[in-house]
Amino acid sequence: MTSKPDWSQFDFSHPTISNFKVETILNCSLKYKFTCDDKLPTAPARALELGRTFDLLCETGEIPDDLKLLNEKDVSIIRERYQEYRGLMPVGKRQFSFQKMVDYKDWSLIGFIDLVPDEFPNAPIIEIKFSEEKWTQKKASYKGMQAAIYAWALEHDWVQFHVMNFKESGLQTFDMNIGEIEIDQMLENVVRAIRKIEDGIREPEENKLCGWCDYQVHCPLFNTKISSDNEVEKWI
Repeated sequence: MTSKPDWSQFDFSHPTISNFKVETILNCSLKYKFTCDDKLPTAPARALELGRTFDLLCETGEIPDDLKLLNEKDVSIIRERYQEYRGLMPVGKRQFSFQKMVDYKDWSLIGFIDLVPDEFPNAPIIEIKFSEEKWTQKKASYKGMQAAIYAWALEHDWVQFHVMNFKESGLQTFDMNIGEIEIDQMLENVVRAIRKIEDGIREPEENKLCGWCDYQVHCPLFNTKISSDNEVEKWI
């Protein structure tokens, strides 16, 4: 994820879709409306600010000047993790952009890849993450769509996630081996997402991420009691 994406390099004369839009519309079309159609603002989130700060350090060596949720101690820890990771990060092209046509009408898939090493294709595509908690292999597997998109875009079969932890030093790495099955599933999901965007239906859809949604205040599900055996409020 780039902290200052240069969108001007993409061709928007035809419709485009990104990993973020695919995942958002497939999880909840109403959230897609709030995020992508209406572009409603969200409250600042600490996790996003941590990631953005680490991203910018990796890209430019600088700290953002508009921090809202991080204090001096937080920034000091982020600098320590960055200095540690500098010696581990492969040399390569940062924020590699791609735009590739999807086999559906005139849509294309666009995005930014954190790092493409100079040794590519004999090295993995790298996505850098900064987290307050340690990752597990299960959590890494949730990024399968993103990994498959990157592998497809660069016609490669190896994506590696580099995860630095806010609370303790040490780099975690997770390898994702992407084959034809994963690529086919990803492309099917991309086309399914495009069709959902095109149909224009924007309704709330219950999913496992509802509890963390930034748009709960706008969502009718959070103002409705959903019946269960105990008549408890589900959306808390």
